Parts: sequence; C-alpha cells; structure tokens
Amino acid sequence: MAPVALTMMPFRVSMPAVAGVDRGQRVEPDGAVTNEGARPWHRRIDLFSLIVLALGIAYVSLAWSPSSYGVALNMIGLKGEGLVAGKPKGIRSDEWAVWTPYTQVAVNNGFARTNLTSPYGEDLRNFNSLPLKDWALPFKPQFWLFFMTDPATAFSFSHAFYIILFLIGYHRLLRAFGFAPGWSATASVMLFCSAFVQVWWTTVGPVMAGFPWLLLAAMVPGPKNSLLRGAMVFYLTAFWLLAHVYPPIIISLAFAGLALLAAFRPQALRPQAILAPLVGAGLAAGLAWFYLSDVIPVMASTVYPGDRISVGGELSVWQAASQVLPNLMVTSSFYPVLAANVCEAASVGTWMLPLLLVFADHRLLAASLCGNDPEARLLRRRLAVLLVMLAAMTAWQLAPIPAWAGKFFLWHMVPGARMLFASGLLVAVIVLLLVQPAQLRLSRRRFGLFAALIAVTLVIKVVLGGPAPYREWKELLPLAGMGLLVLAVRRWQVPAGGGAVLAVATFANVITFGGFNPIQSAKPIFAKHDTAVTRELAQLQAGHPRGWLVTEGFTGATLNGLGFRSISHVLAAPRLDFFRPVFSGMTDAAFNQAFNRYAHIVLWPDAAQPYSPQGDVVRVPPAPFTAPAEGTP
Repeated sequence: MAPVALTMMPFRVSMPAVAGVDRGQRVEPDGAVTNEGARPWHRRIDLFSLIVLALGIAYVSLAWSPSSYGVALNMIGLKGEGLVAGKPKGIRSDEWAVWTPYTQVAVNNGFARTNLTSPYGEDLRNFNSLPLKDWALPFKPQFWLFFMTDPATAFSFSHAFYIILFLIGYHRLLRAFGFAPGWSATASVMLFCSAFVQVWWTTVGPVMAGFPWLLLAAMVPGPKNSLLRGAMVFYLTAFWLLAHVYPPIIISLAFAGLALLAAFRPQALRPQAILAPLVGAGLAAGLAWFYLSDVIPVMASTVYPGDRISVGGELSVWQAASQVLPNLMVTSSFYPVLAANVCEAASVGTWMLPLLLVFADHRLLAASLCGNDPEARLLRRRLAVLLVMLAAMTAWQLAPIPAWAGKFFLWHMVPGARMLFASGLLVAVIVLLLVQPAQLRLSRRRFGLFAALIAVTLVIKVVLGGPAPYREWKELLPLAGMGLLVLAVRRWQVPAGGGAVLAVATFANVITFGGFNPIQSAKPIFAKHDTAVTRELAQLQAGHPRGWLVTEGFTGATLNGLGFRSISHVLAAPRLDFFRPVFSGMTDAAFNQAFNRYAHIVLWPDAAQPYSPQGDVVRVPPAPFTAPAEGTP
C-alpha cells in the first residue's frame, strides 16, 4: 500500500484567497484586516480557550506544577515525593534552587518584604516577582491565591496562570492577525512546546506569556477606545514588568512586537492610535521603576549582571540553524550539542519550514507570492516587514557588531542567545504566512528528499559531538507524521493542505520537547518535612552560637526555603555590609569583585579567601562563619 500511496497524484485543497486572512474578514487598503460583522455572542465562544481554561482548573485543583523541586526533595531524603510524571531537571536550578525556595521564603515570612529567616535579612523585592503584601499586589494577579488559600494550591495557580496566558494569548493574537481558529490554536501549542520555551519556562515564562496580551491591548480598534487602549496597556505593562524584569527578552520582544504590528495592524501605529498605549506603557514603566527604586541602583552598579555587556556575533551559526532544524542542538534526552547546557542550546525551531520546502507545490506557492492582485501585494508587504526585522536580529546574533553600535537599540543588553525567542517567533509567523496557502505534493521522491534531510541532520549532530543516530528516534517524528498524512489522505480523503505541515510540526514539538518539565505536586514543596537529613541540619543550626546553619552540599536557596538560617544561600542583590566585617582583610578591589553581584553563596572548604569562579557564584571559606567575626551583622 505504501508505494502506491507515495506515487499517487498530488492532493490539493483550496484555501482563503489571502494568506493569513480568515473567512468573514476583509482586507483594507492599508493591509488592516477587519470583521465583516459582529457575530452573536454564542457564536464567538472560543472552544480552544475553554479547553485550556478547563485543563488549567483541573491542573490547579490537583496542585500540580512544572517545578523541578524534586531535585531538592531528593537532597533531604524524599526522592520522588509528589512526582506525577516526567523527571525533575537539575539544569533548571534557577527555578528549583532559587525562585521556588524564595516563594517558600515569602510564605515563611508572612509575605513581608524582609527575609527575617535568613542571616542576611535580604530584601525580597527584586527583579523576579514574589507574593509580597505590598502596594504592588494588585498588579500581581498570579499571586492573589496566596492570600486566599493554601500555599500549594496558590503555587500551582501561579504556574497555571502563565501557561493559560501563553496558550490563549498567542492563539488570540494569531486570530487577530487573521489566521483561522484551528491554525492559531495549533500554532500556540507548537510555540509552547518549542525547545526554548520549555527549557526556559520556569524562569522567563512570565515575559513570554505576557507579551501577546500587550499587542492585543494596543490593537483595540476605534478612535473612541483610546482611553481603553491606554488603560489596558498600562495595567498589562505593569503586570508584565513586575512579573519578571529581564531586559534581554523584554527588549528583543519589543522589536518583534513593533514588526508584527507594522506587518498586520499598521493602523495601530498611527499617531492618533499609538499615543494612548505609549503613555500607558510609559506610566507603567515608571510604576515598575518606583517599585524597584531601591533595587535598580544597587543592581546597576554590580559586577554581575550590572557590568555585563553584549556584542554582536555571540550566537553559534549552528544554533541559528536550529531555528529551522529544531533538533539540531538538543538531543532526544535533552542533552546539549556544542553548548554548556540544554538551556543555552535550545531555540524556537519547528519543522514547518523544512516540510514546506520539501512538500509544497512550489509553482502554486510562487504564484500566490508573485501575483499582482491586492492579496498577493499584501502578503509580500507583510513578509517584507517581518523579514527586515528578522534580518536585523540575525545580524546582531551572528555578525561581529561592536557593543556601541547595539546601544542605539539597547541591544548591547541582549546576548544573541536571549534574542532567540523574539527572532524565533518572527520565523514562525513568517512560515505560517507561507504555509497557509500552500498545497502539498506527496511523492516518493519528496519523501526520500525529506528522509535525506533528516539523515544529514543526524550526521551533523554526530559530527558536532552528539549521540549515535539510533538514539535519536524522535528525529523521525516529522517523517512519521507525513506518513500518517498519506494514510489519512488515502483512506479518508483528508485534504493535504498547508494545515498538515502545521499539524505535523506541532506533533513533533509536543513529543520531542513537551515533556521537558515534570508534573510535580506542590504539596511536598510547602509541607514541613521531618527526615534524618532535616533533623541533622536542625541539630547543626541549634549548636551554632548565632543560630546559623553552616554546612556544605546544598544548592542555592534550598536550605533557607526549608526554614533554616543558612549561610549557603542565593542573594538576588549583594549584601556587602554583611560580608565586609567577616572578610575585613580583603582589599576593596578583591572584595568588590567577589561579592558585588547576584550570587549563589557556596561554602567552599578549599577556598583561602572568597572568589567568584563564574558570574553568579561566590565561593567562601566556611571557617569565618563557624566562629563569626566581631561586628558581623
């Protein structure tokens, strides 16, 4: 049967005349897409959004989370406690060793601003958002349940909140750009299950999830809605910035958003339309600055990250290539190729473009691009706008551009790898525009060509230091997906249009990267544990003259999250006043280089004096804390 299926005549399906324009909409002369008429409310119900919300409610009711805190539970003798599915990832230490423990700290301190359970007494108001009982709480809806219910349920809700925002947000954004409901829903799942989103989710998920809602607010139509646009942009920008102030992704997404609006909704950038959103965004930025006014000057003067400057060309050409060959830099077991770790190797790649290049009817696709009709001109204009911005981003990622040249766009604050989400989003939208009008030709020759492409990918991965090809079975998923398409066409006359490319690419992403983060019950995260390990730690702390816990072998802020007054900790902002009396013999230059940074404070018996082996780590000898120096805070 297979040889017959692969040699049959090409299957084609008719699509809307304009790529990216849904039926029931019209194209204005400037490229704007408007609805022909309002539908009754019961016909506007969004099935995908309802499904996502229902699954989110179930997720929270079970107190699940994507946390890898199981690594910390293993350290205290509770291996596998509360693990529902998957495996906790040690590489996600930013989450399980820093911000999840800091959430525990906020709960343990009654949501006060100062951490009274730590020897350092650090300020909990910082660039990563925490549930604090202060005036900014109205702008932190993800944390409201901490003040209404138990911490485990609230923690689950804070994670589910962003997952829901991401899936529905990109779905609604693509709908607003004119893509059909099925296309936009599938594409949002595809983006969510891309490697970059999954491996960075529990750190910068808030920034990626909030972005589409800002564009949707800026696109509210009508001159009479200026105040509404401004108010919505104000609230959403304040929420976005206070959720996680991470300039590299915020800055790069701002440029991606500008390109998307210019391509799909240029009328939203007209002076009379953009003024209110700009004012709203400016007021929100001022609010965020005021909220963090005690933190910003401190962090700006740090050695790390304050002095970190990026230049162009920091991205590997192979990682750039993985934007269109998604498995090139990451193995099926989530190990990196040519990178320090999987987070640094991941991109937002999908199989859409290779599938399109191999299986599309190229003559028909060229005709839809090169025509003289208004629809073809609109498609070319959209592609041109997006490609110009993508070219600029790619140049910064790959070309040796000096830092001073990047300062004009603030790109000197954006390492090339941190621009991957913004540039990958543009790649995905560009390919969606090309895929939507595509008609596929399924033949043995094309299947052979695609199989050869996969084989070349596997060989490149081996040459770059990856595993043996037989271990990379997930590389075959897109080929298997296209084979299933042939079967569906043959038996059930399913149309082989561009939607098949999107479906196969989404299927491959879901299976390959969708399981990166585990499903971990939040209940053990906030429970009080009594194990042999915790009893020993409590004894050590009780025997210290100042009630401190001085011990090695525990990562990040995990000990403080468990309630111990641990010297091993993570300081989001430096505490120079604490360390200066302890290490009074250090020169000012050496002291500043060691401690003036965001830092994991690691007790290191072999250290003669404190030093920083990498940007976010400070190794300190434990002896001075065993017998605290006079004057120590």
